[in-house]
Amino acid sequence: MEREIKPGAVVEFFDEKRLLCAVCLEVRDARLQVLTEQNRQANVASKRILRVDERPLDLGQGRAELLAALQEKVARRQDLMARVSVEELWDLLQEEEEGFDPGQLAEFCFSEEVTGDHTSAVLRALLGDALYFKSSSSGRPRRNGSWPRAARGWQRSGAGRRCRHRRTEIATSGWSWTYTSMDPRLPHTSRPRRF
Repeated sequence: MEREIKPGAVVEFFDEKRLLCAVCLEVRDARLQVLTEQNRQANVASKRILRVDERPLDLGQGRAELLAALQEKVARRQDLMARVSVEELWDLLQEEEEGFDPGQLAEFCFSEEVTGDHTSAVLRALLGDALYFKSSSSGRPRRNGSWPRAARGWQRSGAGRRCRHRRTEIATSGWSWTYTSMDPRLPHTSRPRRF
């Protein structure tokens, strides 16, 4: 069941692999005209919206005030996200077979009353570390919940991540050595590292 989005609603969506916070300025058919945290207006399909805050912003404010309120929300969510330990959350829920929505997961993470900022912080933490919880192929948590990965699954995933990181490190150091060895202004005393 899709939630109706009205002007003034604070929404979150992906834009170029980055989760953005925005305020809905106008709704036409299935598209939203939004003002993003980066002071940019965008036309977004409603199906791209990941979550909608329960408390809307007052559109009677000027653009500068709306932007300041959005940036304050983003800063608060980033601060809260730093308090979310995805590994500890996984450790607590790893035996569960049912899915959890970000609101339910936020209740496990925070002792204070859970708000939209808390829910968003958990969502951002899960999206930032897909090692412990399953996600859909689009990179978003499943609409009806997030499932803890089996222990073997995340260990394999972690090994793959370390291997990719190592390959990137080798390629970067090789490129760096090649670049510096071709620069006639630099002394050629360095030798490539053996891997």
